[in-house]
Amino acid sequence: MKLRDIAPSLRCITYGDGQTWVEIPRHWRDRVRDERVVQAITALILEDGKTGDIYAEGVAEAFEDHRLRMAGYLVPVEAWDRVMSQELD
Repeated sequence: MKLRDIAPSLRCITYGDGQTWVEIPRHWRDRVRDERVVQAITALILEDGKTGDIYAEGVAEAFEDHRLRMAGYLVPVEAWDRVMSQELD
């Protein structure tokens, strides 16, 4: 089993420059129970991430306005894939 098998499923976005980012909500810890995942995502945010506006999943659908954004983190998909492909003990 790999870390990605127990990690949350998060939205990705590709910008005009071709770079693809994983959007991590500011309150992502509410969705994660496994400490290995908490450690991995925390490290990704600190080492590779940046703050930014991300899609307001749930809120945008409730208000039927898919332009709604909220504060969160952006991590390059390459970094996310590298970490999430690690085998679990």
